[in-house]
Amino acid sequence: MIDRLATFAIDKELLSFRDDTALCSHLGKLEGTKVETIGVSREGRVVVGWSASSSGPEQAFRWTALGGMVALGDLPGGPFQCKAAAVSLHGAVIVGLGSPGDDQLEAARWTSDQGIIGLGDLPGGAFTSRATAVSYQGSVIVGWGNSGGGVNEAFRWTADKGMVGLGFLPGAIIDGSQAFDVSSDGSVIVGSGWATQGIEAFRWTAEQGMVPLGDLPGGMELTFSFAFGVADDGATVVGVGFTDLESEAFIWDVEHGIRNLREVLEEDYDLDLSDWILTEARGIAADGLSIVGSGYRDGVQEAWLARLNPPSCPADLDGDGQVNAYDLAILFSAWGFNPGHPADLNGDDFVGPFDLAVLFSAWGPCD
Repeated sequence: MIDRLATFAIDKELLSFRDDTALCSHLGKLEGTKVETIGVSREGRVVVGWSASSSGPEQAFRWTALGGMVALGDLPGGPFQCKAAAVSLHGAVIVGLGSPGDDQLEAARWTSDQGIIGLGDLPGGAFTSRATAVSYQGSVIVGWGNSGGGVNEAFRWTADKGMVGLGFLPGAIIDGSQAFDVSSDGSVIVGSGWATQGIEAFRWTAEQGMVPLGDLPGGMELTFSFAFGVADDGATVVGVGFTDLESEAFIWDVEHGIRNLREVLEEDYDLDLSDWILTEARGIAADGLSIVGSGYRDGVQEAWLARLNPPSCPADLDGDGQVNAYDLAILFSAWGFNPGHPADLNGDDFVGPFDLAVLFSAWGPCD
């Protein structure tokens, strides 16, 4: 279980940790005993995920500071099982999965005017699909479905074309692919699939199709890599590969190809990560300068955030380029003893009046 979030910046300062349970207590629960937060809108104002009890249904939710946690419902027909996985730019479109019938899962899309609608499945095979990511405007949705013979196939969904399979990596030993993320405009999709010698991360575009990204050196003879995140412009991809240390986070770009993220941070940014193993990178910020994942520090499993360019406006807590009431709401939601929370602007492990003063002193557009 990941119970702490470590943040390190290129000035080699290890900032601190944040208790993950604190986040859950701030968001609340939908009459349940378990809550999982899965996605957040780019500006940080809408959080999505699912909540459930030991005996109750799994319910997708949408959370905002003003409205709190609101259940999204489910697809009609099957048992109540609905999970939200990702959210568009301003929280207008949420994607995930629902259950339209017994032993069936279907990729689903939620909007405030239409509620939850199913996106269907790929032709052939058992009826099962799930949506994992959505473009910023909500017009492109990606995930995977079953296209026959028990095979998962990555898909791209749009309103005009519906669900379209993306195929498989060339020369794959067996068919199978999954999409995990999509660029802001929906033109670049990343994921993983069976390859010529194992499972390999891929990057898909309409012009090039599905292109394998390789694997990190070391580890097994077979390839074993997954692409989990892509930056706004589609030029930088992060994920996990397999090395002599087993799984490690990777970063990929057109110029350098696939590289070990820990080595990049050490060599290019002069960080000392000798006590870290970055086991996976799960997401990357829109500008490609912040990467999140999980790993081990001195043998203890932790979540981490790597900032390749520390923020010049720390009071801008939601990253929208200005300090305003939205940042104030985030600060108040973190009030109290909260080591490592971004709202702890003076670094005393307590979000309180001194941090409030710092925020008000920076009020307005960031320089």
